[in-house]
Amino acid sequence: MHALHNGQRIRDCLPRHLTAPKPFRADRRAHHDAIAAQLRISGPARWAEIARKQKETRERNKKAADGKDKSSKVGAGACGGEPSVAEVQTVSSL
Repeated sequence: MHALHNGQRIRDCLPRHLTAPKPFRADRRAHHDAIAAQLRISGPARWAEIARKQKETRERNKKAADGKDKSSKVGAGACGGEPSVAEVQTVSSL
């Protein structure tokens, strides 16, 4: 009923037993406690896996940044960072 545009008008027209909200679980607290107990077991393992992946990504990005810095210094021209002949030819061919 909540997704309908004119929900209030529909609720006014239909009998209450057709529009009354129905609970998802009879005992919400027991359902919540069961899910929470499962997450206490699986959560730390998932978090450790996420932390491991984040560490790998940071290391990979750091290596890529270090490699990029070195390669940009090697490619610079002798006269104050002027482009090389190959770079000029590439740009002029566009």
